[in-house]
Amino acid sequence: LLFFLFACASTQQASVATQTEKNIYTVDELLDQLPADNSFDEDLILYSLCQRGEGAIVNALLQLESKEYDKAEYAMHGLTRYFTKASDAHKAAIQNAFYATCLKKLSVANKALLIDEIHKIADGKAVPVLAPFLKDENLCDPAA
Repeated sequence: LLFFLFACASTQQASVATQTEKNIYTVDELLDQLPADNSFDEDLILYSLCQRGEGAIVNALLQLESKEYDKAEYAMHGLTRYFTKASDAHKAAIQNAFYATCLKKLSVANKALLIDEIHKIADGKAVPVLAPFLKDENLCDPAA
């Protein structure tokens, strides 16, 4: 019975993976799939977003300023979680996209939220990105 259940679960996951790889989803379509039903599907969605590159991740994060705020926030938190198991290329894309988005025009609240997430994935390139915010009275606490 356990073998049968495992085989069924593996087949279902493989079919979702195949479908995700065959279909070319836009950033909006990927965000529409969040929150995912399970962590496997979430990882596939975030993988697909990372496969589209830094620009796609920036576009997703910029939706923090839109009516799709909740999906963008879910993607942002998901990407910081996915970062821990991502390939080196995906890690670089996530970091660079977070750094680039932080330099874009965002509300103070959204910029503070993004800066908090940057601390979870930061490397040495984060220092020059976050340093100017240390002089900003509204963002100095998250940037520190």
